[in-house]
Amino acid sequence: MAKPRHLIAGNIRRTALGPGQAGTLSRIDSSLESCDFRKELRGYRLVCVDAEQASSIASSAQGLNVAGYEIPRLCRYMGRWIKHSGWYPDYKLRLYNRKAGCWKGEFVHESVKAQGEVRRLYGDLLHYTVRSASEHHQRMDRYTTLAAEEMRKNGKRASAGALMISPVAAFIRSYIFRLGVLDGTPGVAIAYFAAHYAFLKSVKLWEMGKKGRSEEQAG
Repeated sequence: MAKPRHLIAGNIRRTALGPGQAGTLSRIDSSLESCDFRKELRGYRLVCVDAEQASSIASSAQGLNVAGYEIPRLCRYMGRWIKHSGWYPDYKLRLYNRKAGCWKGEFVHESVKAQGEVRRLYGDLLHYTVRSASEHHQRMDRYTTLAAEEMRKNGKRASAGALMISPVAAFIRSYIFRLGVLDGTPGVAIAYFAAHYAFLKSVKLWEMGKKGRSEEQAG
């Protein structure tokens, strides 16, 4: 069978329910009870580019004892498809049996978990990320707050060392070890945003810890 071209494209807004909101996962699952194999494409739509690919997906999901299928996600960022920087291949479980899979997690780490064999499909999930650096920064501010809340809930604390080291480590990991250098200017931006994300997450965790200690002392 010939390897298909890009399998999926999408440019639909995420649902109004944001990460970490009460009832998000249960509402997602309850809204997808209509079929055994279902597409969980939060923010996407399936667009098979030809009949052969559509037939390939349909046949893959029939007659096999498979819990789900992962699809590599290819991101569009700053006018370029990102092939490195740790962004590709970003495999996502987006086709799964409702009897074997469900959404788990909270805050910023929500994902589908499937009980059983998970296979991979060819083709890319084309993901159009943020439209500008400003939007990226705004989204990052929201997600770092959620990430810090999750870390605090799990008993983690921030330190001066983390504030200094984690941003540098994040930049080196993205730009050097994950070959962001090959993504051109977008690769530099991704690495810097990764560093900024690490810094914001740590400093917000530190602020939350300080506020919590102050409240304990006042009480």
